[in-house]
Amino acid sequence: MYADLDGAAALARIAAGFDWTWTLGDVPRLCAITGWRIVIRDELGIDFATDLDIRRPRANLFTDNGMAPELAAAGEEIENISITVADLTAASHSPTAAEVAEYYELVGRRLIAELGPPRYLVDETDQELVWDLSKVSICLYPLTESVILGFVNPAFQKWEEKQAALDDEWEGE
Repeated sequence: MYADLDGAAALARIAAGFDWTWTLGDVPRLCAITGWRIVIRDELGIDFATDLDIRRPRANLFTDNGMAPELAAAGEEIENISITVADLTAASHSPTAAEVAEYYELVGRRLIAELGPPRYLVDETDQELVWDLSKVSICLYPLTESVILGFVNPAFQKWEEKQAALDDEWEGE
């Protein structure tokens, strides 16, 4: 695996200082600052090519699909943006869980140095670092073959956590 630690830190700084409106009007401004390029735009969101120094430099923006009524009520269209910051070094090599965990920890330490201590979200199957800022929640989480940096609309983050708590409550019955 390989991670772009400097790129991840730079993106976290950009997200922390960005004047988020969580509308599609943020896209041109974000592209101008990050150097991202739109590759695909459809009803689900936008796929970007990033300039991160990894094998598959990409980001995905997800638009509101109507599940979180708080977003529509606030006139906000964007749920979150997911950016791959660590991935495969070669197409023929799938990383082990230990490799993914190692790179998740590397990127996490770098972001802690940039943003300060996070809030940890951990359950039986998932782990996530979260920095709750006034206009964005910045998240870091591992996937099977990559590590993802997320910029999450705070209203959507609250809605997701409320839904997770309801699911936990339902499963506990």
